[in-house]
Amino acid sequence: MTMKKRIIFFTLTVLLAISMLCGCSLLSPNSSPKIVYKSYIDVTDAASAQSGLFTECAGSVVTVISEFRFNDSARHYRYLSGVIIDREGYLLTASEAAYDDKFLEANAVYAVLSDIYDDTTRYELKLVDYDRDLDLAIFRFVDEFHYYTNAQKTASADGFQFFASFSGIAPKTGEVCFAVGNNLGDYNSSSSLSSLYLQQAVMSGIISSASADTDVLEPAKFGEKEYPYLLTSASVSDEMIGGALFDQNGYLLGLLSYKLYDSSQSGTTTEPLTRISLASPIGLLCDYIDAVSAEYKTVIPYRLASISNKGGVA
Repeated sequence: MTMKKRIIFFTLTVLLAISMLCGCSLLSPNSSPKIVYKSYIDVTDAASAQSGLFTECAGSVVTVISEFRFNDSARHYRYLSGVIIDREGYLLTASEAAYDDKFLEANAVYAVLSDIYDDTTRYELKLVDYDRDLDLAIFRFVDEFHYYTNAQKTASADGFQFFASFSGIAPKTGEVCFAVGNNLGDYNSSSSLSSLYLQQAVMSGIISSASADTDVLEPAKFGEKEYPYLLTSASVSDEMIGGALFDQNGYLLGLLSYKLYDSSQSGTTTEPLTRISLASPIGLLCDYIDAVSAEYKTVIPYRLASISNKGGVA
Protein backbone atom coordinates (compact mmCIF):
# COMPACT_ATOMS: atom_id res chain seq x y z
CA MET A 1 0.00 0.00 0.00
CA THR A 2 1.36 3.39 -0.97
CA MET A 3 1.22 5.91 1.84
CA LYS A 4 1.29 9.65 1.34
CA LYS A 5 2.65 10.12 4.82
CA ARG A 6 5.60 8.34 6.35
CA ILE A 7 4.45 6.87 9.59
CA ILE A 8 5.70 4.82 12.44
CA PHE A 9 3.41 2.61 14.46
CA PHE A 10 3.56 2.12 18.16
CA THR A 11 1.13 0.51 20.54
CA LEU A 12 -0.02 2.56 23.48
CA THR A 13 -0.57 0.83 26.78
CA VAL A 14 -1.24 2.29 30.18
CA LEU A 15 -0.58 -0.43 32.71
CA LEU A 16 1.27 -3.73 32.99
CA ALA A 17 -0.68 -6.51 31.28
CA ILE A 18 -2.82 -8.50 33.70
CA SER A 19 -5.86 -10.65 33.29
CA MET A 20 -9.25 -9.04 32.87
CA LEU A 21 -10.94 -8.60 36.22
CA CYS A 22 -14.20 -10.42 36.73
CA GLY A 23 -16.00 -7.23 37.61
CA CYS A 24 -14.91 -5.20 34.60
CA SER A 25 -17.86 -6.23 32.45
CA LEU A 26 -21.49 -5.37 32.97
CA LEU A 27 -22.71 -7.90 30.44
CA SER A 28 -21.57 -11.45 31.05
CA PRO A 29 -21.36 -13.74 28.02
CA ASN A 30 -24.20 -16.24 27.63
CA SER A 31 -22.06 -18.93 26.01
CA SER A 32 -18.61 -20.44 26.35
CA PRO A 33 -15.86 -18.93 24.20
CA LYS A 34 -15.13 -20.68 20.92
CA ILE A 35 -11.94 -20.76 18.87
CA VAL A 36 -12.55 -19.16 15.47
CA TYR A 37 -10.19 -19.20 12.48
CA LYS A 38 -10.74 -16.74 9.62
CA SER A 39 -9.41 -17.12 6.09
CA TYR A 40 -6.51 -14.96 4.96
CA ILE A 41 -7.54 -11.99 2.82
CA ASP A 42 -4.80 -10.90 0.43
CA VAL A 43 -5.15 -7.15 -0.12
CA THR A 44 -2.19 -7.16 -2.53
CA ASP A 45 -4.46 -8.89 -5.07
CA ALA A 46 -6.88 -5.96 -5.02
CA ALA A 47 -7.54 -4.18 -8.30
CA SER A 48 -5.73 -1.10 -7.02
CA ALA A 49 -3.93 0.16 -3.96
CA GLN A 50 -7.02 2.22 -3.14
CA SER A 51 -9.34 -0.79 -3.22
CA GLY A 52 -6.88 -2.70 -1.05
CA LEU A 53 -6.96 0.20 1.39
CA PHE A 54 -10.77 0.12 1.46
CA THR A 55 -10.66 -3.60 2.16
CA GLU A 56 -8.38 -3.12 5.16
CA CYS A 57 -10.53 -0.31 6.53
CA ALA A 58 -13.79 -2.16 5.94
CA GLY A 59 -12.35 -5.24 7.65
CA SER A 60 -12.01 -3.32 10.91
CA VAL A 61 -15.67 -2.22 10.99
CA VAL A 62 -18.49 -4.45 12.23
CA THR A 63 -22.26 -4.33 12.60
CA VAL A 64 -23.30 -4.21 16.27
CA ILE A 65 -26.64 -5.79 17.22
CA SER A 66 -28.03 -5.13 20.70
CA GLU A 67 -30.92 -7.12 22.13
CA PHE A 68 -33.26 -5.44 24.63
CA ARG A 69 -36.22 -6.73 26.66
CA PHE A 70 -38.54 -4.74 28.90
CA ASN A 71 -41.72 -5.89 30.63
CA ASP A 72 -42.61 -8.34 27.87
CA SER A 73 -41.27 -11.41 26.15
CA ALA A 74 -40.70 -9.62 22.85
CA ARG A 75 -37.13 -8.93 21.81
CA HIS A 76 -36.21 -5.52 20.46
CA TYR A 77 -33.05 -4.97 18.45
CA ARG A 78 -30.87 -1.98 17.79
CA TYR A 79 -28.41 -1.92 14.91
CA LEU A 80 -25.30 0.22 15.04
CA SER A 81 -21.69 -0.07 13.89
CA GLY A 82 -18.41 -0.59 15.71
CA VAL A 83 -14.66 -0.46 15.10
CA ILE A 84 -12.14 -3.17 16.04
CA ILE A 85 -9.20 -1.28 17.58
CA ASP A 86 -6.64 -4.06 18.12
CA ARG A 87 -5.86 -7.66 17.21
CA GLU A 88 -7.13 -8.90 20.57
CA GLY A 89 -10.70 -7.98 19.67
CA TYR A 90 -11.49 -4.84 21.61
CA LEU A 91 -14.17 -2.80 19.91
CA LEU A 92 -15.29 0.83 20.13
CA THR A 93 -18.88 1.83 19.44
CA ALA A 94 -21.64 4.16 20.62
CA SER A 95 -23.05 3.82 24.14
CA GLU A 96 -26.52 3.10 22.70
CA ALA A 97 -25.25 -0.39 21.98
CA ALA A 98 -25.13 -1.01 25.74
CA TYR A 99 -27.92 1.18 27.12
CA ASP A 100 -31.33 2.44 26.05
CA ASP A 101 -33.50 4.97 27.92
CA LYS A 102 -36.54 2.71 27.50
CA PHE A 103 -35.02 -0.75 27.87
CA LEU A 104 -32.08 0.16 30.14
CA GLU A 105 -29.08 -2.15 29.70
CA ALA A 106 -28.97 -4.55 26.78
CA ASN A 107 -29.54 -8.24 27.50
CA ALA A 108 -27.01 -9.30 24.89
CA VAL A 109 -24.84 -7.66 22.24
CA TYR A 110 -23.41 -9.24 19.09
CA ALA A 111 -21.16 -8.27 16.22
CA VAL A 112 -21.34 -9.33 12.59
CA LEU A 113 -18.01 -9.05 10.78
CA SER A 114 -17.43 -7.01 7.65
CA ASP A 115 -18.82 -8.18 4.30
CA ILE A 116 -15.27 -9.03 3.19
CA TYR A 117 -15.37 -12.15 5.38
CA ASP A 118 -18.59 -13.49 3.82
CA ASP A 119 -19.62 -14.54 7.32
CA THR A 120 -23.04 -13.67 8.80
CA THR A 121 -22.34 -15.28 12.19
CA ARG A 122 -23.44 -13.21 15.18
CA TYR A 123 -20.41 -13.23 17.48
CA GLU A 124 -21.13 -12.44 21.11
CA LEU A 125 -19.60 -9.36 22.68
CA LYS A 126 -18.72 -8.72 26.32
CA LEU A 127 -19.20 -5.20 27.64
CA VAL A 128 -16.14 -3.59 29.19
CA ASP A 129 -17.44 -0.06 29.81
CA TYR A 130 -19.79 2.60 28.50
CA ASP A 131 -20.16 6.34 29.04
CA ARG A 132 -23.53 7.83 28.13
CA ASP A 133 -22.29 11.42 28.33
CA LEU A 134 -19.56 10.72 25.77
CA ASP A 135 -21.75 8.26 23.83
CA LEU A 136 -18.88 5.78 23.78
CA ALA A 137 -18.62 2.13 24.73
CA ILE A 138 -15.93 -0.53 24.71
CA PHE A 139 -16.71 -4.20 24.11
CA ARG A 140 -14.57 -7.27 23.56
CA PHE A 141 -15.28 -10.38 21.50
CA VAL A 142 -16.07 -13.39 23.67
CA ASP A 143 -14.63 -15.87 21.17
CA GLU A 144 -10.92 -16.36 20.58
CA PHE A 145 -10.04 -15.34 17.02
CA HIS A 146 -7.15 -16.37 14.80
CA TYR A 147 -6.51 -15.77 11.11
CA TYR A 148 -4.55 -17.73 8.54
CA THR A 149 -1.53 -15.89 7.17
CA ASN A 150 -1.58 -17.56 3.77
CA ALA A 151 -4.13 -18.89 1.32
CA GLN A 152 -3.00 -22.48 1.92
CA LYS A 153 -3.98 -22.23 5.61
CA THR A 154 -0.66 -23.71 6.70
CA ALA A 155 0.17 -20.92 9.15
CA SER A 156 -1.86 -18.66 11.39
CA ALA A 157 -1.61 -15.71 13.78
CA ASP A 158 -3.58 -14.72 16.86
CA GLY A 159 -6.35 -12.16 16.74
CA PHE A 160 -7.84 -10.27 13.80
CA GLN A 161 -6.11 -9.60 10.51
CA PHE A 162 -7.63 -6.12 10.23
CA PHE A 163 -8.11 -3.48 12.89
CA ALA A 164 -8.16 0.31 12.81
CA SER A 165 -4.99 2.34 13.32
CA PHE A 166 -5.60 5.73 14.92
CA SER A 167 -4.32 8.81 13.14
CA GLY A 168 -1.81 10.75 15.19
CA ILE A 169 -1.97 13.69 12.78
CA ALA A 170 -4.58 16.37 13.42
CA PRO A 171 -7.20 16.39 10.65
CA LYS A 172 -7.54 19.46 8.46
CA THR A 173 -10.69 21.13 7.25
CA GLY A 174 -11.25 20.24 3.61
CA GLU A 175 -9.29 16.99 3.56
CA VAL A 176 -10.80 13.91 1.97
CA CYS A 177 -12.29 11.28 4.27
CA PHE A 178 -14.67 8.33 4.12
CA ALA A 179 -17.14 6.82 6.57
CA VAL A 180 -17.67 3.07 6.97
CA GLY A 181 -20.53 1.37 8.80
CA ASN A 182 -23.61 -0.83 8.61
CA ASN A 183 -26.16 0.71 6.26
CA LEU A 184 -29.08 -1.72 6.58
CA GLY A 185 -31.25 -2.86 9.48
CA ASP A 186 -33.70 -0.73 11.43
CA TYR A 187 -32.17 1.51 14.11
CA ASN A 188 -34.71 0.33 16.71
CA SER A 189 -36.67 -2.70 15.60
CA SER A 190 -38.53 -5.77 16.81
CA SER A 191 -38.01 -7.61 13.52
CA SER A 192 -36.56 -11.12 13.53
CA LEU A 193 -32.81 -11.44 13.25
CA SER A 194 -33.23 -14.43 10.95
CA SER A 195 -34.71 -12.19 8.24
CA LEU A 196 -32.15 -9.42 8.62
CA TYR A 197 -29.83 -8.60 5.75
CA LEU A 198 -26.79 -6.58 6.72
CA GLN A 199 -24.48 -4.70 4.39
CA GLN A 200 -21.65 -2.25 4.83
CA ALA A 201 -21.58 1.19 3.28
CA VAL A 202 -18.53 3.27 2.39
CA MET A 203 -19.42 6.94 2.00
CA SER A 204 -16.89 9.51 0.82
CA GLY A 205 -16.76 13.18 1.79
CA ILE A 206 -14.53 15.83 3.27
CA ILE A 207 -13.83 17.15 6.75
CA SER A 208 -16.26 20.07 6.82
CA SER A 209 -14.73 21.31 10.07
CA ALA A 210 -11.77 19.86 11.91
CA SER A 211 -13.00 21.58 15.08
CA ALA A 212 -16.70 22.39 15.26
CA ASP A 213 -17.64 25.79 16.65
CA THR A 214 -18.18 25.16 20.37
CA ASP A 215 -20.63 28.07 20.55
CA VAL A 216 -22.88 26.22 18.11
CA LEU A 217 -22.16 22.59 19.00
CA GLU A 218 -21.33 21.85 22.61
CA PRO A 219 -18.07 19.88 22.73
CA ALA A 220 -17.66 16.55 24.47
CA LYS A 221 -16.28 16.97 27.98
CA PHE A 222 -14.14 14.37 29.71
CA GLY A 223 -12.24 15.12 32.87
CA GLU A 224 -11.11 18.71 32.62
CA LYS A 225 -10.80 18.69 28.84
CA GLU A 226 -13.12 19.70 26.04
CA TYR A 227 -13.12 17.94 22.68
CA PRO A 228 -14.73 19.73 19.72
CA TYR A 229 -16.39 17.32 17.31
CA LEU A 230 -15.30 16.73 13.74
CA LEU A 231 -17.86 17.61 11.07
CA THR A 232 -17.93 15.59 7.86
CA SER A 233 -19.90 15.87 4.64
CA ALA A 234 -19.90 12.06 4.26
CA SER A 235 -23.50 10.87 4.21
CA VAL A 236 -24.10 8.79 7.35
CA SER A 237 -27.24 6.81 8.24
CA ASP A 238 -28.36 6.09 11.81
CA GLU A 239 -27.09 2.51 11.55
CA MET A 240 -23.60 3.78 10.73
CA ILE A 241 -23.32 5.49 14.14
CA GLY A 242 -20.46 3.89 16.05
CA GLY A 243 -18.64 3.25 12.77
CA ALA A 244 -15.39 4.71 11.49
CA LEU A 245 -14.30 7.93 9.84
CA PHE A 246 -11.03 7.32 7.98
CA ASP A 247 -8.63 9.66 6.22
CA GLN A 248 -7.59 9.00 2.62
CA ASN A 249 -4.62 6.93 3.83
CA GLY A 250 -6.78 4.61 5.91
CA TYR A 251 -6.13 5.96 9.40
CA LEU A 252 -8.97 6.44 11.85
CA LEU A 253 -9.88 10.11 12.31
CA GLY A 254 -12.83 9.59 14.62
CA LEU A 255 -15.86 7.54 15.61
CA LEU A 256 -19.17 8.40 13.91
CA SER A 257 -21.20 9.88 16.75
CA TYR A 258 -24.27 11.87 15.83
CA LYS A 259 -26.40 13.06 12.97
CA LEU A 260 -27.64 16.61 12.92
CA TYR A 261 -31.36 17.25 12.48
CA ASP A 262 -33.16 20.31 11.18
CA SER A 263 -36.53 21.25 12.69
CA SER A 264 -39.37 22.21 10.38
CA GLN A 265 -40.91 25.65 10.64
CA SER A 266 -43.70 24.23 12.78
CA GLY A 267 -41.14 22.69 15.10
CA THR A 268 -43.08 19.42 15.25
CA THR A 269 -40.89 17.35 12.93
CA THR A 270 -37.21 17.02 12.26
CA GLU A 271 -35.29 15.94 9.20
CA PRO A 272 -31.70 14.68 9.17
CA LEU A 273 -29.10 16.82 7.47
CA THR A 274 -27.81 14.24 5.03
CA ARG A 275 -24.44 15.86 4.38
CA ILE A 276 -23.46 16.86 7.91
CA SER A 277 -22.45 14.30 10.53
CA LEU A 278 -20.40 14.44 13.71
CA ALA A 279 -17.47 12.28 14.75
CA SER A 280 -15.76 12.00 18.12
CA PRO A 281 -12.08 12.99 17.65
CA ILE A 282 -9.09 10.71 18.24
CA GLY A 283 -7.96 12.65 21.32
CA LEU A 284 -11.24 11.85 23.07
CA LEU A 285 -11.12 8.19 22.02
CA CYS A 286 -7.56 7.76 23.31
CA ASP A 287 -8.27 9.49 26.63
CA TYR A 288 -11.43 7.42 27.16
CA ILE A 289 -9.63 4.15 26.42
CA ASP A 290 -6.76 5.11 28.72
CA ALA A 291 -9.18 5.99 31.54
CA VAL A 292 -11.04 2.70 31.20
CA SER A 293 -7.72 0.83 31.19
CA ALA A 294 -6.70 2.57 34.41
CA GLU A 295 -10.07 2.06 36.08
CA TYR A 296 -10.23 -1.68 35.42
CA LYS A 297 -6.47 -2.22 35.72
CA THR A 298 -6.20 -3.96 32.39
CA VAL A 299 -4.46 -3.00 29.17
CA ILE A 300 -6.68 -2.02 26.25
CA PRO A 301 -4.16 -1.55 23.45
CA TYR A 302 -4.62 0.59 20.38
CA ARG A 303 -2.30 1.65 17.61
CA LEU A 304 -1.44 5.27 16.83
CA ALA A 305 0.27 6.53 13.68
CA SER A 306 2.60 9.51 13.82
CA ILE A 307 5.15 11.22 11.60
CA SER A 308 8.49 9.44 11.59
CA ASN A 309 11.55 11.59 12.21
CA LYS A 310 13.83 8.98 10.71
CA GLY A 311 11.91 8.41 7.52
CA GLY A 312 10.58 5.11 6.30
CA VAL A 313 8.09 2.87 8.04
CA ALA A 314 8.75 0.76 11.11
